[in-house]
Amino acid sequence: MMPYQIAMAVFVCVFTIFNQGSEALVEGETISVILVVLAAIIESPTEVYYLKSLTSQDLSVRMKAEGGSLFLKQVLTYILLRSDFGLLSYSLSWLVQSILLNLFYYSFSKESGQDKKEVYAVT
Repeated sequence: MMPYQIAMAVFVCVFTIFNQGSEALVEGETISVILVVLAAIIESPTEVYYLKSLTSQDLSVRMKAEGGSLFLKQVLTYILLRSDFGLLSYSLSWLVQSILLNLFYYSFSKESGQDKKEVYAVT
């Protein structure tokens, strides 16, 4: 994620907080927006691991990391929706998925030796 994208995400978050007022905070909408912005910022460093798996043509790391984190995100979303969390269930599950995606990419790339390979990409 580029710095301007992070700045835009923070702007949207602040705008939503001031625009919706205190009733949205009670309903969890503002908290959901904050969690989604935080999840997007946490998920942004995984692009490096994604590029490493593409350049080395070892897509097993990507399949394990993204498949595992996406599966766990869906399970958590289902559990939270059954517990009547509503919109907050999606934002919480996305936050957990972004954290797991970082952890999975880091651990699976260490196993395959991708952490020592160079990444050449044009940004």
